[in-house]
Amino acid sequence: MKKFFHTKSFRVLIGVVVVLLGVLIYTQSVDSSVTANIISFLSSPIQKASSSATNSVRETLFPEDEKTLADRVAELEEENREYRRQLIEFEETKKLVEQYRQMLGIREEHSDFSMVPAAIISTDSMNPFFVFTIDKGDRDGVSEGDPVVSKDGLVGWISNVYKTTSVVTTIFSEDAHIGATVVTKRETGVIESNIKLADQGYVRLSFLDTNTQISANDLVTTTGLSGNYPKDIMVGRVISVESSENGISKHAVVKPYAKIRDLEDVFVITDFEGKGEVDASELYPPESSSQTESSSSENSSDVSSLQSESSEGVRPGETGSSSGEGDSGEPNENPEE
Repeated sequence: MKKFFHTKSFRVLIGVVVVLLGVLIYTQSVDSSVTANIISFLSSPIQKASSSATNSVRETLFPEDEKTLADRVAELEEENREYRRQLIEFEETKKLVEQYRQMLGIREEHSDFSMVPAAIISTDSMNPFFVFTIDKGDRDGVSEGDPVVSKDGLVGWISNVYKTTSVVTTIFSEDAHIGATVVTKRETGVIESNIKLADQGYVRLSFLDTNTQISANDLVTTTGLSGNYPKDIMVGRVISVESSENGISKHAVVKPYAKIRDLEDVFVITDFEGKGEVDASELYPPESSSQTESSSSENSSDVSSLQSESSEGVRPGETGSSSGEGDSGEPNENPEE
């Protein structure tokens, strides 16, 4: 360190400091404008650099002198509207793709179906059975009575049709009377509901024999016997089996597979194999050979009685009644309307 004070560089530094001090003392004694000129000279490069940076920022934010802030805001708002429109189109396209994907899945299981995808556009908040309206109607090929399904199972049917919209009544409705079966147990019944069941999100499979073998977790599907609904559409899963109010039959409480309360899209089945055709052989199955032998040995007069009734227009599977009931020619029980 001591050597530095004896170097030539140190002596030069001292000389510069002395000269600067002398200049300052001289300018103070002569004229203050000289000092200002020196300061201005020294600060001029800094001012130029600052001005250049400011101009650069201004040119970046406002590239055109004639474009006002309002014009720029309007331009950005228009771009924002265009982005929103594209986003809506994207969401609609994605939703449509998902609809067709689900429809393809159903078609793979039921190749005979003709279906129309539909979106739910409104629900009746005052209706306890979750009635809703879809965006497809008469011009789309939808007809009254057409079954309505989701990717999970049966939803209901078309109850009213208009030109561009339709009303769907769900299987929660008290008007529901749909033939259904538990295939594994070879037992059939009728899907019905009421306000209490609908509020709980259940339907019931009615008119089961008191000795029914149906139990919890059995799968329920449509029978397709009436011609109003296709065969083997999933309805739901058995929750429990209970005795009916009349005590002479049982019914199964069923939880539908279709999440009817949360649906956004459905499919209307406009045509299917067997539509409108009633399978009488299934509705009225022939008696077994043992039953036939037993009935023939009981009373041979039944044959002449049946022949007499047949000549009067009674359909196969129907019987008269000695008390006068059943003269209307309708079956005593019909599993589907």
